[in-house]
Amino acid sequence: MYKISNLWQSKELPAPAHVCVRSYKGSSKGMEVTLALELTIQAKHQCGFIVCFIVTDDDTLMRATLKHSYEHLSAMVPGFVWPCATPKEDGKVGAKLQDTGKLSLDVPQPKWLADTTHQTKVDASRFFSLLKQGKGSSSISKDDCLHLKNTGDIC
Repeated sequence: MYKISNLWQSKELPAPAHVCVRSYKGSSKGMEVTLALELTIQAKHQCGFIVCFIVTDDDTLMRATLKHSYEHLSAMVPGFVWPCATPKEDGKVGAKLQDTGKLSLDVPQPKWLADTTHQTKVDASRFFSLLKQGKGSSSISKDDCLHLKNTGDIC
């Protein structure tokens, strides 16, 4: 597809209609997310197979986008309760979570697997930050402790 664009561009003629990666309009950060969403939907609709797993780094934008829309779920699923954030005070209801999902309801949500090389870099940076605190310091921040605990390391 890229060759078609270059061929027509060199002839200074408009290219015939075709699917082209050069025609993406949006931020470079959103390109990966948009492509993953389109491929997941096209895999189901055009090829008949389901994307079960996606291996990625800690890309929260991709996770937020490749899920079902709460608005669509509440309209289509009887009894669906829109998820709420954890309330800061006891006895109060938290605010509704933001609806960022763009995956159509007929396409199952993929499961997420962590890219181990990325996870290693994240963990290593946290350990090096501890070393920079100095040999006499044995303190670890609450965020570092929670992160290490959530990744399976003991804190």
